[in-house]
Amino acid sequence: MTSMTHESDANGLLPDLHVVGIHGRFGEGQTPARGAPVLADTDGHQVAVRAADPLGGRRFRVLVERARTKLDEDVWATTGTPIQPPWPARLGYIFAVLSDSEIRRASELLSLARASGDAPELRGFCEWLTTATPRSDRLAAARVDRIATWYCSPEHARQLWTKIASVAKQDIVDAVDRDDLVALEHASLWLSRAATDDAQIYLAVAGAREAGYRHWKALLDAGVRDGSETTRLANVDRAARQLHAPRSAQLPVPPTARFARAAVLDAAACLHAVRPRDQDAA
Repeated sequence: MTSMTHESDANGLLPDLHVVGIHGRFGEGQTPARGAPVLADTDGHQVAVRAADPLGGRRFRVLVERARTKLDEDVWATTGTPIQPPWPARLGYIFAVLSDSEIRRASELLSLARASGDAPELRGFCEWLTTATPRSDRLAAARVDRIATWYCSPEHARQLWTKIASVAKQDIVDAVDRDDLVALEHASLWLSRAATDDAQIYLAVAGAREAGYRHWKALLDAGVRDGSETTRLANVDRAARQLHAPRSAQLPVPPTARFARAAVLDAAACLHAVRPRDQDAA
């Protein structure tokens, strides 16, 4: 590996570096998921960001390590998802990865995005998701095989996760009303992957437990690690009672600043062994 420095501009762009793919491969039952970008220089050598020091004016001096050999194209067949042609790399950006679970609910996600005060980039992505357009260079969004990807800031991804969680929570409520245990398990696991706060995890665990999902305890242990087991189980019981409360008595779950924390991602990786572990953004 060779170390070198680059300077980002005020928008996070890293000159002469490109995002050429995503670490890991993804499919149905594994999304929404965060994916770390695979970066390369103009000569095709993979690079990894090691440090970023502020220069002022939202610019950074970025230390990267450059592989001595070019990126092996065979990597995409086993451990990565290619993005071709590549996009300009941005400091701190990640991939939001969606599958059919989210794509088929694109219209609902768009309605929620339009009703919110979130970034216009989120609305643009949701609008693109409702179409069959394979790629948008303006949004840095692309369909690869059976997934849809969005190269975006962590904050934009968090906003997207909150919309997915809202749809998943409604699916849980609807499944309980219909006494549909298969749909309840599916919606509960979906919410566990989209959760942005502990309350959503408790609701997901309560739904999974009621559906007869045998790994519900592992989901709880990995998803919420703060507090005693007695307290956490009591919160699951409280969420279960909320599921059966009169609809007018159900309280909205307030959002928190925490987004898709590693514990939640670990839980999904544990329960779906075929899923590559999500990695932090470069």
